[in-house]
Amino acid sequence: MAAYDTAFRMQTEAPKVFDLNTESKDTPTCTAWAIRRRRLCRRCLMARRMVENGVRFVCVVSGGGGPEAEWDAHSILKSTTAYGELTDKPVAALIRI
Repeated sequence: MAAYDTAFRMQTEAPKVFDLNTESKDTPTCTAWAIRRRRLCRRCLMARRMVENGVRFVCVVSGGGGPEAEWDAHSILKSTTAYGELTDKPVAALIRI
């Protein structure tokens, strides 16, 4: 019964957690950043909101979309530097909040 209660609470509370329109005006905004950085920023904001609402473990994924956007770039090592520049500000904002 406890598992069903937990599942019900997760389903009913999730829309509030994922509604970024309710963010405080003090929260760093993602809109001014480049689209690739904005995607990670939104993921970081959602991760913070999940943790604030009791989620114990959150994994924020960056990357995807081909070798130019992946951390695991054995043949294109220079791409990790460029990708690090895309992730630094969103991750720093998550840690500051």
